[in-house]
Amino acid sequence: MADEKQQGWFGVDLDGTLAFHGEWKGPLHIGEPIPAMVEQVKALIANGETVKIFTARIASSVPGLEDLNVKKAIQDWCEKHVGQRLEVTATKDYNTIALFDDRAVQIERNAGVPVVENAMRGLAAAEILFSNLAGCTLTPAALKAANELHAALGLPDSVKLGQVEERRILTR
Repeated sequence: MADEKQQGWFGVDLDGTLAFHGEWKGPLHIGEPIPAMVEQVKALIANGETVKIFTARIASSVPGLEDLNVKKAIQDWCEKHVGQRLEVTATKDYNTIALFDDRAVQIERNAGVPVVENAMRGLAAAEILFSNLAGCTLTPAALKAANELHAALGLPDSVKLGQVEERRILTR
């Protein structure tokens, strides 16, 4: 198991994922860090995982970037904001565990179906379920569990369950 952890790596996109990306100011300009993702990267590293910056900024299809020290600029940014220099690549390989990227769409393995599509189907089913619960009798514990599930799924307030009134659920 330890060998698998050492062999595999997590790729983290730079622009729009690890660093804010707005108006393009050239290959050497890197935006401010995105705190939530920086913390995720630090947590992976603290757990002994290998993390690489996975970015098109150094893709071989972009001529002349090698001459501009783009890799060095990215590594300097990582040292400042992540606390260490990270390897920079534009290529995934068979040791890639996962990629964090603002442009990716995850596909269900061997099915060709976007994972988000299945998740959206699940959310739609949850919305129907919550809508049908209105007027039903639930115990306070069941109501609490249902509202926690509602919050975890991020469903709109239009389907959120209200308070128990005489053990009947009111929609908001």
